[in-house]
Amino acid sequence: MTDRSEAAIRDELAQNLALIEPGLSLVGVEFHLKNAHGARGFVDILARDSLGNLVIIELKRSESTSRQAIHELFKYTMLVRAGHGISVGKLRCLLLSTSWSELMVPFSDFVRNVEFAAEAKRLVLDDAGRVNAVLPVPLVADPTAAGLLPWHNIYLYGDAVARSAGAMELADGMRRAGISDYVLALLDHRGEGGNVIHRSAIYAAVSMHFADGRHLVPYTSPEYAEYERLTYRASRRVVPESVEIGYPDKLRQILRSWEVGRVVRGGRFSSDALWPDDGLIGLMLSEDGEYSGWLEVLASPRHLPGWKKSLGRIAQFLEGNCNWSRGIEDILSHLEHTATASLEIFNPRDVIAAVGHAVRHENTSAFSVLELIVDAEGEVRVFKGFVCWDGTTRPADPVEVMGRVLAGGAAEYSDLYHFDGVGPHDPALMACHGLSHELFEVADGRFVRRFDAVDGGWVEFDEGQRRLFRPAAEFLLANQAYCRALEALTHVIEVPG
Repeated sequence: MTDRSEAAIRDELAQNLALIEPGLSLVGVEFHLKNAHGARGFVDILARDSLGNLVIIELKRSESTSRQAIHELFKYTMLVRAGHGISVGKLRCLLLSTSWSELMVPFSDFVRNVEFAAEAKRLVLDDAGRVNAVLPVPLVADPTAAGLLPWHNIYLYGDAVARSAGAMELADGMRRAGISDYVLALLDHRGEGGNVIHRSAIYAAVSMHFADGRHLVPYTSPEYAEYERLTYRASRRVVPESVEIGYPDKLRQILRSWEVGRVVRGGRFSSDALWPDDGLIGLMLSEDGEYSGWLEVLASPRHLPGWKKSLGRIAQFLEGNCNWSRGIEDILSHLEHTATASLEIFNPRDVIAAVGHAVRHENTSAFSVLELIVDAEGEVRVFKGFVCWDGTTRPADPVEVMGRVLAGGAAEYSDLYHFDGVGPHDPALMACHGLSHELFEVADGRFVRRFDAVDGGWVEFDEGQRRLFRPAAEFLLANQAYCRALEALTHVIEVPG
């Protein structure tokens, strides 16, 4: 299929709004929204429905950007309400996407937590990349009760025929091993030619709960050994060309160049009406942030059960990150009952991997970042978090630096990395490099306050303090030889940027 851009699809839809919904009239394309708080954006399509409601239509074409969609939708609705006085009763939003693998679970949460009407629709494209249809997407119930283990297996094949036979055998093996609840995503590589050896794969995940009543707890050695024993039994008759370890963030990266052809499921996941394929992929991606470096939260104190759950998720996700966790707790604890908070965080908890990614790709996209937008009945506050450098720390020897924190040095780091165990050591590793997580409040396009976890409060921030809190990019530039040596020493695999 022709890989048309989002802009081309957007323009086609803007000229044929009836494809989305009968009775829509166009207000604008790439409609500019701005305010004085530093939050701004461009709505893909702004329309009005037959009842006079304003409709914000956001289009997502690529997997790499879809995780931002919900946060952007909230921001756009907030800007329309705050900047133009549109009431929630006269506002709707539609999210259109060709794929819902990364969107299904968080968007279902989004719909449950916002006051205005929100809908999901799937774009169906023909071989030329033109829009054939726009179909409603059924949302899923809260998936937390049926969790998947974050340990995954990837079975690689040279062709789809052998892969399909392997999937049937693996499904039979799961039942023989007593694994009743499982998900097998059949993946195919999108590209043609090149150096890709394996073009078909089975990406397998299993439930924490087993047919005999056992329940495995993630990230403990005895439990992982039991998981390996069970999955080995399940896959004894499966003959792939290669096998790799998987985990949620690796799947997130894989989906940039692979697509899901079909999902084979068992046990409580058997009903495709209650568990659509996209919902299961979202579960494998751990979109609630429990086993992933990404977390998106949309919540309000007026929905108390969901609010308490969200606070717990944030605290768990930011464990060890004192500045961000305490700063966000301070912000959210003072919210009024009617306020709504939208929070997006990338927190991989691994500064070594972030440095390695930066050396290979010459960017800082693998460093932690956050954006929090608070809407209290039209009063908007924006907070942003970054990794900052103190401007003075210049490490010399990566072996010595890693040895300060990890007794086993680079070898121990490699083991921890592959089993997602670097996190508890990350604050100490960051300190060795003069790096820290800083949280700022933004107004009028500039930083006005910084949260200080040591003093336990907010302090005024002015241009004179910038030299003490420099961007991570300046650390990389000032320590190029060290960063290259660190990357060569660790050789970690890619992290999502």
